[in-house]
Amino acid sequence: MSEVPGSSNFESASKDIAAQVAEDLRLEHEGSIEDPEVFLDEKDDLEFNARKSIFQKIQYKWNNSDQLILEQIEAGASTLFEQEFADFIRVLDEFYSELRRPLDRNGPDGRPLWELGEDGKPIEDWTQVTGQDIDKVLLDLQRLKFVLAPKVNKLLLQAVYAKYVYGDKHDDSYYSIMDGTQLDKTARANQKARQDKYQAFFRYYLFRSSDVFMKEIDNFMRLLTKMRDWGIYGGEK
Repeated sequence: MSEVPGSSNFESASKDIAAQVAEDLRLEHEGSIEDPEVFLDEKDDLEFNARKSIFQKIQYKWNNSDQLILEQIEAGASTLFEQEFADFIRVLDEFYSELRRPLDRNGPDGRPLWELGEDGKPIEDWTQVTGQDIDKVLLDLQRLKFVLAPKVNKLLLQAVYAKYVYGDKHDDSYYSIMDGTQLDKTARANQKARQDKYQAFFRYYLFRSSDVFMKEIDNFMRLLTKMRDWGIYGGEK
């Protein structure tokens, strides 16, 4: 079947747009975490060092309610992540079982535990891996990517939509309040839109976790492909 003219360019442009949307969403959620600049005269080195030492001693700590909400979001996102990517994790564990030494027990999550070396990392013997092993894991991962990639893209769209819903709810709440100062109206709008804000962050959290995992899968597959092509393993090709 002949390729549709311009289809590759359209696909590339679509990926670029999706990547830009994801990056914009990340910037909106995370914001700036850098310390504000302190402008001082060159002669005030002593004062600058004193202020810098104060900033270095400041540590942020969640209050109890915020910590509880964050833990609930993380737990909910982790549960959905494990459900969606269970097959990916199973394929990776099966591959690593060919070159690592499993213990006679599994971890709390049901995944195998590996024998560790002196450096605290799992002991690996790549001489146990063959070219067929690499081909199999590459095919399995690619098959799973075909199913999961659209789902990850859907998570991005849901995160963007949740962000819009929160913004609309906040604006509606703000302009529906007729009395009070601007700060009062903002505070009450924030309170009424709080659940939508948490929902937006949950959707973003789930998307980012899934997106990062898929990128690592891509990197892992590229590495295995190079190893297969160059014959960097112990078994027969």
